[in-house]
Amino acid sequence: PVQAFRLRFSSGFKIVALPSVARALRGKQGLVIIDEAAFHDDLAEVIKAALALLMWGGQVVIVSTHDGTENPFNLLLDDIDAKKRKGERITITFQEAIDAGLYDRIRMMAEIKGRPVLEREAWIKDILDTYGEDADEELHCIPKAGSGSFLDAAMLAACEHPDAGRPELYGGGLFFMGRDVARRRDNAVIYGGELVGDVLWLRDRWVRQGVSFQVQDDAAADMIRERHLVKYLIDQTGMGEAVVENEQRRYGVNRCEGVLLTGPNRLDLAFALKDRIDRCALRIPPKPEIRVDFRAIKKKGGVAGSVTLVNEGEVHADEFWAAGLMCAGAAMSH
Repeated sequence: PVQAFRLRFSSGFKIVALPSVARALRGKQGLVIIDEAAFHDDLAEVIKAALALLMWGGQVVIVSTHDGTENPFNLLLDDIDAKKRKGERITITFQEAIDAGLYDRIRMMAEIKGRPVLEREAWIKDILDTYGEDADEELHCIPKAGSGSFLDAAMLAACEHPDAGRPELYGGGLFFMGRDVARRRDNAVIYGGELVGDVLWLRDRWVRQGVSFQVQDDAAADMIRERHLVKYLIDQTGMGEAVVENEQRRYGVNRCEGVLLTGPNRLDLAFALKDRIDRCALRIPPKPEIRVDFRAIKKKGGVAGSVTLVNEGEVHADEFWAAGLMCAGAAMSH
């Protein structure tokens, strides 16, 4: 009989589809296949539960595309390669699958269903073009240097609200600003947030490219004029030195501070933003461009388990750093 998540055969064998949680494997026997392991919420616990089957003569097969070098799936492969854990790595690339008949199979199925299919070489090129810069990881089994975005997509989405980014909704609360300085190539960004209870609501979002420092200063002044400013943090790196000096003369060194976006400071700012997102204590507008900017910052492992932040792709993450400065300013005032 065929059921929603179970196939029973007359021989007595059965195939069961289980949820990707450790408890679902407890007490089971047989062959376990863990699919898309790199994207499990708690892969280590799932594997631990699955390995308990081995003493009964079972087998565990872990299958996945990669999701960065520091993902638990790739770390497991590293341990197996280094003989720290028992197991065998089997790699099947896109080209190997093609050589083994993948295209022929797809073409046969398409013909049965009456669907057109490109010729072999054109089809391969189309697939590679579709994946773009992700082809190495998704098709060629080469993990990216980073282990994915520094910020969790689901957590970020939970912080989106249509009332965020609307200056007219400012209610007179404590106000914190973050400013990422740029003059030509990158965006100059100013973020201003109002603290409502424990939640920092983005009220002002100013993003421009190629505008003068005077225009940027005036935009900041327009925000501050109508706000109860507590802390104003500015990217002091490079050309930001003069900007910080000018703004401190204007607003005082207690309210206005410069931050060099280098080394540990970058991590402090990034974690200030991540902390608010993970606690859902930040509200940002539901705009795709903000999502893309925030998730352009990737993480990769460093020496002795440290975390290094890298910027992948063409997005410069200027809004990420402005938001980090704003959140760090709010954290200073607690």
